[in-house]
Amino acid sequence: MSEKKREGAAQFMARWCIDGWKGKIPLKPMFWGGGAVWFIGFALERGVVNMFRVPQSPYFAGELYVLDGLLRLCEWILMTAFVWWCIGVWRSADHETPGIWPTTARGMVALLVIANMASAFMALSR
Repeated sequence: MSEKKREGAAQFMARWCIDGWKGKIPLKPMFWGGGAVWFIGFALERGVVNMFRVPQSPYFAGELYVLDGLLRLCEWILMTAFVWWCIGVWRSADHETPGIWPTTARGMVALLVIANMASAFMALSR
């Protein structure tokens, strides 16, 4: 038998998050795996928002107050996950050999950050 202890799911996720933040996860799993997790979470959250969209009316305010609060919490969690992913991909590119892939990954991250900032500023100007 192995003397090695099996780590639980919580320890694995904590280690994965810390390693991702530090850029210790290889670039391809960080870019594709972390991006897929974030995108699926974002798509689910947007789907729930669109499913429960109701006209602005005082009659619906009390019924959807809890749901609205949960969706706002999900948005903050997803925003934090997006920042974690961007920093992780950027730092993971430092550990790759110079070439087209690390440059492309950094370029994609930069474009996504610019697009999200532009979207946020456009939403604030409404």
